[in-house]
Amino acid sequence: MNQFNDLTTMLIKACDLKSLKVTDESHLHANHQQFQAKKAYLRMIVTPHQKVNRLALHRKILQLAFDFMPIHALSIQINTP
Repeated sequence: MNQFNDLTTMLIKACDLKSLKVTDESHLHANHQQFQAKKAYLRMIVTPHQKVNRLALHRKILQLAFDFMPIHALSIQINTP
């Protein structure tokens, strides 16, 4: 769980976010044929401080998260500030 805290802290700083909730949903995919136990299945709920280009923020989060740790699937919900 420490790696998720580190990921959250890094993304909040790098993307100037008001809030970020990261949920590990790996257990929901455990029975899937393509399940990879060494990779994370994450859901993020993001609220930026101000109005931003949603596509640009989505791409930035994807790039930073995938560079930070092994991730198989990432769902990002961007809330309006």
